[in-house]
Amino acid sequence: RCLSDWSSDVCSSDLVEYIMSGETLLAADQKWDLIWALNQIDSENVRKMLRELASRAGTERDAVVRKDGLTLSRLAHDELMHRGDVFSISYFVSDALERERPWFSISLEYVEHFPSKAIVSEVTRRLAASPTSTDHVARLISMLGKFGTSGDAPVVDPFLTYTDELVRNVAYETKLHLTDPLRLATDWDEMLIQ
Repeated sequence: RCLSDWSSDVCSSDLVEYIMSGETLLAADQKWDLIWALNQIDSENVRKMLRELASRAGTERDAVVRKDGLTLSRLAHDELMHRGDVFSISYFVSDALERERPWFSISLEYVEHFPSKAIVSEVTRRLAASPTSTDHVARLISMLGKFGTSGDAPVVDPFLTYTDELVRNVAYETKLHLTDPLRLATDWDEMLIQ
């Protein structure tokens, strides 16, 4: 679904308060309804509720809503992702880093819902924290290549001489991608469409 599928002109504060007041009465597998009751409304009140539910990930307050282990917090993160809410960027970047190699590219489709600048900010923050996993370093650099601009190219420089060959190769490819003079300039695609 696209952002235009949501109603943003609904006065949702009382509705959100009412729905959340009944949360404790619901069985774990019924808590899915908390998300679905408001999935057509995009307001700050709805996002606040979704952030609250998403922040429960990994805690006792999170609920398993399906037999395969799907949690209420995951559903809330999904809804925030579809709305492009930057609250969930860290969650989906972490998810992409932990995926098996073949699934990494597919997991980037989730990350694409967020603003590129916010993604680059999260990626550069994580790179600055010196991750110990070479797979994570390579994947973060790859994300920088996908979502970054030519101004982000200097972030890659230290990794061009990294000890791991995979990281060096990904850094080199990312550097070339970010500095390619034939690359379509940022926001030009919008001008071409008009």
